[in-house]
Amino acid sequence: MSKRSSPGSDEDSQGASTDEPIRKKRLVVFEPVRICSINATSDIDAKVLAVQHYKLSERFRHKERQRDQLQKRVEQLESRQAQDDAMLCIINRSWNRFDEDVRILLQRFDAETALEGEIEMEYEGTKNFLAKLSHWENDEIEDKLKQRVEFSRRAIAKMVQVFDHITQRNEKIANLIASCPTSDETNEGASTSDEGGSNNQSKPSLSVEVAKMNAELSKENTRLQNMVTKLQSENHSLSVKVSAQEDELTLMETRQEEMTNSLEEVKYQLEKSMRRECKLDFRLAEYVRKAQQMEMNDVKTVNANGIGSASNTTNVSKSKLEELEQSLEMQTELATSRLQELQEMLEKNKNLTRQLETLKLNLKHTPSEVVKNSTEYMALQSQYSALYMEATQMRQQLEVARTQMAALRTAHAKQIEVMESEECLAQERMRDTVSELEEQLSQVRKEYEMLRLEFEQNLSANEQSGPVNKEIRMLLTSFKTQNEQLKQESSRFKRKWKEAVSLLAKCNKELEGEKRYRERCLLIEVEEEGDSLASPDQEKNSTSTADSVIDGSALEHGELAETDNDVSGPPHKVIQ
Repeated sequence: MSKRSSPGSDEDSQGASTDEPIRKKRLVVFEPVRICSINATSDIDAKVLAVQHYKLSERFRHKERQRDQLQKRVEQLESRQAQDDAMLCIINRSWNRFDEDVRILLQRFDAETALEGEIEMEYEGTKNFLAKLSHWENDEIEDKLKQRVEFSRRAIAKMVQVFDHITQRNEKIANLIASCPTSDETNEGASTSDEGGSNNQSKPSLSVEVAKMNAELSKENTRLQNMVTKLQSENHSLSVKVSAQEDELTLMETRQEEMTNSLEEVKYQLEKSMRRECKLDFRLAEYVRKAQQMEMNDVKTVNANGIGSASNTTNVSKSKLEELEQSLEMQTELATSRLQELQEMLEKNKNLTRQLETLKLNLKHTPSEVVKNSTEYMALQSQYSALYMEATQMRQQLEVARTQMAALRTAHAKQIEVMESEECLAQERMRDTVSELEEQLSQVRKEYEMLRLEFEQNLSANEQSGPVNKEIRMLLTSFKTQNEQLKQESSRFKRKWKEAVSLLAKCNKELEGEKRYRERCLLIEVEEEGDSLASPDQEKNSTSTADSVIDGSALEHGELAETDNDVSGPPHKVIQ
């Protein structure tokens, strides 16, 4: 049951709905903005200055971080550049030493070389190779390096030619000395001539004088050779020292250039800081003047505004002055630190210039006695023999390679001819196969057209005979179901038939047993209640009982028992 609402309650509810509107919930709640209390424009200026100082401090920190990162990067690049410069100095020093050794070896063999003037010019050009390397471009560097490598290769080839010439000349001299007679032979010839001659004074022959001169010259040659090797070793050590000093000089020059650049940058930064200091001084003076004016104004307005406002303004002006004084002290400290750094850099620059001048003097005033050869002649000779043997082996290998190349070219040409013939045969076969495939394709297309037409005809026929096929299918399904039912019934009847046959067999067995039993027994009928007497003919009785048993074989087991009782009729007394 639903209760009815009273009209008064409806009116009350309507009035309540009209008086109190539905309040909507806010989805976003904003925090209230808190504005600080401000008494004068000086407070606004102080707040603005605080914000500006905070922003400037943030920028300064960011700038400091960037400066630290850039400083680390510059240090890494400087260390890498120092390593590269050291590597270049070592390579240039060893190359210059090699060129100098080759030049000294070529100078030892008189004026037989045609590259002496070119060697002098090239040697003069390679002295300042590192200094020129920094001013060249990539293409020019590659060209200059190729020229220098070509010059070194030509000098080595010329030295090899000179060694060949010297070995040939030494062989000729050795053959001449071997062909000359010795001093013993000359003495024997002289004694025989004295015995046969008139005078006993022996005169040295021409061959003896030549042998003596050869011995003296060989001794002098060995002495000069030893002296030359000694001078070469001294010259080698001095050249190594000079090349190291030259490399140090180039490095010092590059460092001096870097120091001058850094000095110019520091000077620029100093000028910039001085300008900034002047600007800050000017601003400080303006702020002091403004503060004085504000103090005067505050003094004038003390009676109007009271003691509290005057104290506030004086506190603000004092805080501004303190901040400005602190910033001024920081700037002065920075300026003094920069001046100290500049003084230290200037002192370092002066020391480096002094070292540079001393190194230049040491280079210019080297003694003339300390300028010759190295002790690597035997090493160069062994290297030359090894190179010569390698060259002969390489020539033999080159000839073998040329013969192999010729054989390979002929074999390759034959192989190409065979491949071309095989390709022609393959192309002919391919053409034949293509023609056969085209014929097969045409036949397949024809068959496809025939099949397509047959398929279309069958499709149209199937479309016409569709409903008939459906009805036939339905009939077939119904027939199948009926067949299944009939099969089930037939199986059920078979089972019943088997059961009846088994029962019949049992009954037959029982009947036969009963027949045997009755045949062995003598039956006497006794009439108890009825008036009918048993017939004396026993065959009739037996036939009637047999017929009754045969008729009741199709019935169930209980019915058979009843028929047996009925057939027996009145009770019999069996006498065996």
